[in-house]
Amino acid sequence: MKRVVLILIALMLVFSLAPSAIGSSEAQDGVEITFVHIFGDENDIRNEIVRDIVADFTAETGIQVNIQTTIADYDEVLDRTILDAEQGDAAHVVQLDETANRFAVDSGQFVNISSIATEEQLASLDDILPPVREVFTVDGDMWSLPWNTSNAVMYYNRDMFVEAGLDPDDPPQTFDEILEACEVIMASDLELAGCMNWPLTAWFVESWMANQGALVVNNQNGHDGRATEALFLSDEMKLIFNWWKEMADRGYYVYTGKTVDYNGEAGAFITQRFAMHLNSTAGLTNFQYYAELLNWDLGVTNFPLPNAEATNGVISGGASLWITEGHSEEELEAAREFVFYMTSAENIAQWHKASGYFPNRQESIDMLEAEGFWEENPAFRIALDQMLQTTPTPATGGVILGPYPQVREILETAVQSVIDQGESVDDALAAAKQLADREIEDYNLFYLD
Repeated sequence: MKRVVLILIALMLVFSLAPSAIGSSEAQDGVEITFVHIFGDENDIRNEIVRDIVADFTAETGIQVNIQTTIADYDEVLDRTILDAEQGDAAHVVQLDETANRFAVDSGQFVNISSIATEEQLASLDDILPPVREVFTVDGDMWSLPWNTSNAVMYYNRDMFVEAGLDPDDPPQTFDEILEACEVIMASDLELAGCMNWPLTAWFVESWMANQGALVVNNQNGHDGRATEALFLSDEMKLIFNWWKEMADRGYYVYTGKTVDYNGEAGAFITQRFAMHLNSTAGLTNFQYYAELLNWDLGVTNFPLPNAEATNGVISGGASLWITEGHSEEELEAAREFVFYMTSAENIAQWHKASGYFPNRQESIDMLEAEGFWEENPAFRIALDQMLQTTPTPATGGVILGPYPQVREILETAVQSVIDQGESVDDALAAAKQLADREIEDYNLFYLD
């Protein structure tokens, strides 16, 4: 099975983890746990915020947390964790994105947080926003705690809108409106590489499917039993692909040529080669910093809808904190206290203000409203409002799927075949469905035997 092969290959990959012990000298004789997160870039403000919160935890509890940071992606973190767990040397707490949910449970290497939480901690889960809870629920349980929760938004250059004669206070909100705005922008003298760019990622496809209340896989997106089939041939999926193709054919959409190139696409937008850009709200503080540094006016608005009727809401991205098996009871208790501390209402509110990840707890929202944070920082409210306006359904609850990363790659390859190679939307999706169905079947055979 491809996932097993990938894990074996991971042994040969360069996977750099930089350890950092956070704790007072008095805590050296206490319980010690290890925490892995992906914000390893020294220039990433999120790294500093994590260190501060962890230091506060150690000061309060005496538990020493050894932080291991990496700039690897979530898939590599998962593969490395599974390998380490099989050797009895896994970090106690790891940060994994939503694509890992099904496989992490099936692997048998993680502890169900619902099974070790105290009654008070279990009750606190009700404070997590329902659409977010749905994304991180597997087989009826929340196995992990949502931490850095995001959704997609649209960033745009307000100065370019003014130069093109568009109203910067009324950015486009639908596919058709984007086409109309791009026609105006590209007819101006802005000398752009294109009108709009975004990372070529299946996450956006899933988000646009959720807008329309449409499923990506069967069995209610995997929430009502294991998914057995990809639903790639729907009218909703074809609408997305056809619009993407039209954007590319007209020269409005241009990308770096790489899939899932969040940093590359963001850099092209920041350096003013495009007027509009789609990305995660997670990068909001970075976009604000660079726009100010380069002296241009940044606009932020809702993730564009396929049409005015597609109002079911958005899908959450980001990651959650998982506790691994194979540790002493004392260490598991320490890990449990740590993940609940990291995801407490107070720390989620602090995390939001420092990063752009939206607050996933109602109590955090209440705190931020009480202090008037969004009155001074309205751009930070956009992603939250998108989530609060979301109807919790299997479509907006994300996809629960074992070979999720592989199926995403198949969708991304299908997009490339349409916009780069001229393949028809129908043929590309038919081929993608066949490949995805095979991946799903192989996975289910492996884990259900």
